[in-house]
Amino acid sequence: MKKINISLMILVLFFNITSAQMTKGRHGPGRHNKFNGRMFFYQVYNFADTTDFKKSRTDFQFSVVNDILTFVKSDSANQYRARYELSVIIYNKKGEALTDHSISNTVTVSRFEETNSRVNPHRHKISFSLAPGKYDYVVKLFDEESKETLERKHSIELKSFPTDRIHISDVVFADEIKCFQNNYFYVPNLQGVYNNINSSFAAYFEIYPAQTSENISVNYQVYDAQNNRVFADSNAFKRKNVIANCITFKKYIKKPGEYVLIIHTSDGSKTANVRRKFNVFWGNMSFDKENLDIAIRQLRLIVNKDISKQFNKASREEKKKLLDQFWEARDPTPGTPRNELKDEFLRRIDFANKNFSEVATSREGWQTDRGKVYIRNGPPDQVERQATDIDMPSAEIWYYTKLNQRYIFSDRSGNGSYRLVKIE
Repeated sequence: MKKINISLMILVLFFNITSAQMTKGRHGPGRHNKFNGRMFFYQVYNFADTTDFKKSRTDFQFSVVNDILTFVKSDSANQYRARYELSVIIYNKKGEALTDHSISNTVTVSRFEETNSRVNPHRHKISFSLAPGKYDYVVKLFDEESKETLERKHSIELKSFPTDRIHISDVVFADEIKCFQNNYFYVPNLQGVYNNINSSFAAYFEIYPAQTSENISVNYQVYDAQNNRVFADSNAFKRKNVIANCITFKKYIKKPGEYVLIIHTSDGSKTANVRRKFNVFWGNMSFDKENLDIAIRQLRLIVNKDISKQFNKASREEKKKLLDQFWEARDPTPGTPRNELKDEFLRRIDFANKNFSEVATSREGWQTDRGKVYIRNGPPDQVERQATDIDMPSAEIWYYTKLNQRYIFSDRSGNGSYRLVKIE
């Protein structure tokens, strides 16, 4: 079958997506949507309670995007409003509620398109100070408009931080960070996945020296998946109760992949160490010399064989020109700063990397079967998740009404690596 002209294909898909976003019904957090995990996300971090070192502090960091909320149009103004409540309840192992806390928020936007936004999430923090030990907790997101609740139950073990030896808190990966003396500010990267090249690529943690410590040394190292060291640094501090550390390693990360951050601290007699993995999945990367080949590989997802051959035969300098010429020739609004089709293509790459990247296989989202379908066809009209039995693989079915097709993916390995098994 003859392959459809690329500019026509993307243009049709671009307007299909715009139409779908404008006409879809509003919804609450309880709706059956594959992407809920990315739209409502939280992470739990453990620190010492610096006002009472016999206790342990736990921070619940939340991220909520507009698209998971129910918006209603205001009668008094041309605005859309959503209201929600976040709550955390802590239980002991007997099932008795020990403490709880909640936060309410109202979101107001002026355009309907903003109600579908999945960027610029609303961030919240809820903290508790408890004795070290094991606890159960329940997190709830209650949508005030739909009266629906998204609930998650998990367990946590809070560490002790005795003052007879040195300790390191949990590591918080961050997209933005500022740290000076005892004051600090950071925007946590809750997934440990850097998918924006504009991120600070940073980490925050605290050191709690022993009471007998005098001088503290800290060493930081970052290794890639091939065990090559890409970053190393060190620092020294005079003893104080809490030593806040902010480190950035953006300029040392040259390509996507899996990395590990290793922190080693010592007071001369005792040491503490932590290892934390993080991943880099760039979707909106600049097309510099390092990333040009990746950009062309991504483009091959939607172009025909003739265009692929042109890139194969071209030199590195010619490839950059061909890439620019490709998008320039298909700009639906030449003479304006934006190329809507290129922007839409990169948006899909970025979304695929954020939602379908496979840590187990170190494959970026655009390289996965689900990512490729999403980039070519846009978001499905409906996503169905098949209930699974023991020893049976989970499955997803994506429905595309206008294409009269459905795509069936199966996670046969059980590690989140979905493969396309059938198109109907």
